[in-house]
Amino acid sequence: MIERLRRRFVAVAMAAATVVIVLVGLAISGAGLYGVCARADHVLSVIAANGGTIPRGTAGLDPETPFSARYFVVEVGPDGTAVGTDLSHVATVTAADVVAFARRASAASPGFSWYDGYRCLVTEDGQRRTAVFLDCRGGLASLETTALATVAVGAAADLLVYLFVRLFSARAIDPLVQAAQRQQRFVTDASHELKTPVTVIVTSLRVLEMEVGENRWIEKASRQAHSLARLVDDLVVLSRLEDEGAAVRERVDLSSLVAGVADDLADFASVEGHGLRAEVEPGVSVEADPRAVGTLLSVLLDNAVKYALPGGEVTLSLARVRRGAELRVSNPAEPLDPEALGRVFDRFYRPDEARSRETGGFGIGLAQAAGIVGAHGGTVRATQGPGADGANAFTVTVWLPAKGARA
Repeated sequence: MIERLRRRFVAVAMAAATVVIVLVGLAISGAGLYGVCARADHVLSVIAANGGTIPRGTAGLDPETPFSARYFVVEVGPDGTAVGTDLSHVATVTAADVVAFARRASAASPGFSWYDGYRCLVTEDGQRRTAVFLDCRGGLASLETTALATVAVGAAADLLVYLFVRLFSARAIDPLVQAAQRQQRFVTDASHELKTPVTVIVTSLRVLEMEVGENRWIEKASRQAHSLARLVDDLVVLSRLEDEGAAVRERVDLSSLVAGVADDLADFASVEGHGLRAEVEPGVSVEADPRAVGTLLSVLLDNAVKYALPGGEVTLSLARVRRGAELRVSNPAEPLDPEALGRVFDRFYRPDEARSRETGGFGIGLAQAAGIVGAHGGTVRATQGPGADGANAFTVTVWLPAKGARA
């Protein structure tokens, strides 16, 4: 449990740190690109407004800009061909290259755009279209270098954060661990301390019934004592799962185990007025604690039978999925609100208190199921929706990994 809590803490801390680093990197790159575009657009606007030249002393421009800026001007005719060019401010563009730039200027909408490392400004004056291309490849290359450096620094920072979080995670979660251990120790100690007096009470009630005969008061006390005994046993199991996880790992023929449990509980379901339909894919196996998985199946089916609507059919299915097995247990039920649906795996939570009293439930079963699944490195979720008959169905879906995964 402690190691699982530590891993979760590290994962959450790393996720937060990674998101922050990525956002900072994107902000730096975005700010750099914005700066390149803003400077280029200003230069292009000056060139377009001054007939293809950059006057010296233009406000907002470096005095060296008229000498360092590499640009050229293309006038495009209605047919998309270049009818005039000024290549005096650039050395790498030839007359042959102008054909492609003219075609680009003819197709582009008026305004600013990018083309092959050049920032372009297209203006129209009647049938005349003029395009100014400013070479920004140097700025973009610098921006790319900065982006690569940002990625490298971000990755290094992420690694350092991981190392520090990993190093100090034990100290950071120590108060939570101590609180959880105290709570777990209390539950374990209290459960063990209760087992003896509960056993004595149950035994004494049996002896008393043998001496005085059947009595409704003895029957009531005996029923409650047995319920208390089951509660104590469930708490002990939950505590052991949280402390040790799945104790034994071996290859389990899950198909046979599911079919066997379904067959064993079919009579119980029938007595309660429900049908039990099982759809089991053969040959499905996982690495698990067979006793714990058997308990998981019993808990899920027992819960489905107890809380199914009168006369409703409980369905059980097992199928092989990628990297594991998927188990579904479904029963017709009254719709639950989203808050209740999200809390069904909480210990001692019972959405319908009146129904739980009728069935003798304590809100431990699904919590115990979730503990078993978690101990095997699997996942469990509860959903509701229309069943085969169109009525609302409550479904618990369990995924167990094919190979043993330490939780």
